Amino acid sequence: MSEVLATVWDDVNCRGVPRLISVGGIASRTSGSAFSVGTPLFPNGSGKLIPCDGTETAVRRFSGFSVTASAAPDDTVSVALPGQIATGHAGLTPGALYFLCGTGIVESSALAAWIGAQPADTPYCQIGTAQSATELLVVPGNLQTT
Repeated sequence: MSEVLATVWDDVNCRGVPRLISVGGIASRTSGSAFSVGTPLFPNGSGKLIPCDGTETAVRRFSGFSVTASAAPDDTVSVALPGQIATGHAGLTPGALYFLCGTGIVESSALAAWIGAQPADTPYCQIGTAQSATELLVVPGNLQTT
């Protein structure tokens, strides 16, 4: 295990703060449906990973990002869990915080606009810090609502 310096959202002060995060390897899990690389995932009732669907349950139970695709339920997939680097993204801003918003991710600079376009009580949470344009350090934060 190694450590990297990441920015983590501070709910009390409403700002990003630096924190050392342990980074490990990628985990193997069983899929509950088909999905592509870079999909935010959460476990269904039987513990298999499925794409986040924007519900409070999905946001609260966010588990990580797919590193390999799933063609069908019961595939074995590689997943970047909290504390790990999720690869396969594109267009990330290095050092920026990212949030799970609905079924996708939103950079912190665009978060206010996303919140303003949502109905009341729409769930979202911090899910990581970009390490490069294609890599995201998975660091989930607390559930929040619009």
